Amino acid sequence: MTVKKKIGSKVHHTLTSYVIFPALSTFCFIANALGAQGDSYTHEELFDLSLEELLTVTIVSKRKEDSNEAPAVVSIITAEEIKQSGYKNLRDILNRQAHIQIVGSNLFPHNKATIRGVNASHIDNNVLLNINGRPLREPGTSSMNLDIYNFFPVSAIKQIEIVRGPGSVLYGTNAFSGVINIVTHEGDDSWKSQLRLGAGSFDTNLIEAQINGTFKQTKFLSAIYHFDSKGDAFSDIVDIFGQRGTYPMGKSGTQAFFYTQHKGLTLNALYSDTRTDNVRSIFSYPSTEAEIERYFVDFQYSHSLSTHWRIDSNITFNKQHVKLETTPEPASPRPSTPESHIYEVTLHRTPNNNLGFIAGIRAEHMNGKGDNNFSITDKSIYFQLDYRFSPDTKVIVGGQYNKPDSVDGDFSPRLGLIKRLNAKWHAKLMYSAAFRNASALERFIDVPSLSGNPLLLPETIDTVDAQLVYRSTSLFGSFNLFNSKQKDIVSRVFGAPIRFINGGEITYRGFELEGNWRINTHWKATANASYQTNQSESGDTDVTYAPNRMVKAGVIYTPNETLSTSFYTNYFSASTLQNQAVPELQNPAPEDYHLATLNVTLNLGSLLKRPALNPFTLNVLVDNVFNESIFFPSINRTEVNSLPHHSRRNVLISVEGRF
Repeated sequence: MTVKKKIGSKVHHTLTSYVIFPALSTFCFIANALGAQGDSYTHEELFDLSLEELLTVTIVSKRKEDSNEAPAVVSIITAEEIKQSGYKNLRDILNRQAHIQIVGSNLFPHNKATIRGVNASHIDNNVLLNINGRPLREPGTSSMNLDIYNFFPVSAIKQIEIVRGPGSVLYGTNAFSGVINIVTHEGDDSWKSQLRLGAGSFDTNLIEAQINGTFKQTKFLSAIYHFDSKGDAFSDIVDIFGQRGTYPMGKSGTQAFFYTQHKGLTLNALYSDTRTDNVRSIFSYPSTEAEIERYFVDFQYSHSLSTHWRIDSNITFNKQHVKLETTPEPASPRPSTPESHIYEVTLHRTPNNNLGFIAGIRAEHMNGKGDNNFSITDKSIYFQLDYRFSPDTKVIVGGQYNKPDSVDGDFSPRLGLIKRLNAKWHAKLMYSAAFRNASALERFIDVPSLSGNPLLLPETIDTVDAQLVYRSTSLFGSFNLFNSKQKDIVSRVFGAPIRFINGGEITYRGFELEGNWRINTHWKATANASYQTNQSESGDTDVTYAPNRMVKAGVIYTPNETLSTSFYTNYFSASTLQNQAVPELQNPAPEDYHLATLNVTLNLGSLLKRPALNPFTLNVLVDNVFNESIFFPSINRTEVNSLPHHSRRNVLISVEGRF
């Protein structure tokens, strides 16, 4: 099938024409068809969250706090928002958030979260993924996360917390340009279960199930997600040898998550077995699959020393097996069974007498067997202190000393001033640093064509944020300016063999604007906009695979107990870095694009006037509403200019039961 041309012009339409008019016409049509049924739900029942709940975060200081007073720029997505948007995976949820774009490559599609323009590779090593505050870090290449972005059980999520900017002070390596924390449900007082069955375009099938509850003093949550789809297929796509073939976008896999807590003991566990279509490491037809099997287990024991002092002890295990079919064999094989053990002890002092404190020590042992054997231990120690000089003024001081194997240690500080201006306005001024230790592959690979460097220093980034926040009972908004400098960048020097070195700097500057408005009982609106530009030390501008501009907006309409519907549109300007040194007759040029979704949820009991069916809902999700053919620059192989980035218009219909 010939790749379809993008609909419309190069996105010069206004936000009104793309969001408000289509949304209102769609909503009014559906509402009129169903008929109004009055205000049978209260404000809280319709949205199931308040702005107080929406703005409470745990990821920044490893304790629950108002995001207005957390020493970072934070966004929170609740389970109710996820339900109202109808999204089927974490990738789609994150793409809607401020200054985030999920990208990938021919080898690892949709594998990387780009935050604030930091994107020079298809490996997801600049953003740290956490589950309930514990790190998901694949130890071989640090990290591959396409399985998490595409298959994590959405029904298990209570909220998602996003830190834009450095997070290494408390979370260590990879918390570089951001941290994404998946907070799961913990087990309700009464047992609840959920089952969702779906089918849709491209021979898609979805099964998701969850059960959670409390037995005596033990909380449980178990969730499983299975997704299978042949996916969209783009024909006539050129590989690095000039061959034209079909670029597939299918995927299939199962991911299961389990949580339990008994008194001071907590267990988080994840198992994943997934397969994603790709076109080999060197981007050469025929296409094949990337198989990822992942194990994650975290044990935590929490012990209260006194009213305000607590100590947490964690053992975290990460293991990932990746199987790639490649022809010819890649020049840089990766460890076939890398694994890591993280041992961490953290001392907490909850705020009392205006003082809060946290300190910890961490050791991470990593080893790999197969094409690349290694055994290393990285260590770190950290602290953070916050002191309230007055009811309206708080100061934060913190830092982490990081000691990788084989090289000298370094220190990443955090300083912050948070000021409550009045009942509705807060201001933050923050300086923080972060680091990324070189991966095991970068340090220890040793093959004829590629040589690792065990003396690689950590990459670092220093960031200044200035944020102004407004919050009332129905409106939240924030505006943030940032300036970041990335140093000691790990890069490749081409030769025989290719070598890894530290070198180069990039400075990033930009702003972020986001807000939520609860208009009335039935309507809610959300929007964000961001801009960044970057410059290398040599003066070259826009040197990463990231857009300068993103504008994202959506509306949720819930007129009655029968209907809930939402419409979102995400605008991304074209990546500022393009692969120019390629033949003229290549794939379609990467351009600005809109990615819009429409979701309609119907309560079957209310719709059919059968109370026995009240636990069941029918959901229709339309993805890529405007049917754009979306291409993105080829990050992994610059011999071609672009790759298909997202499926064309597709529909998923699902039925969900809650018991």
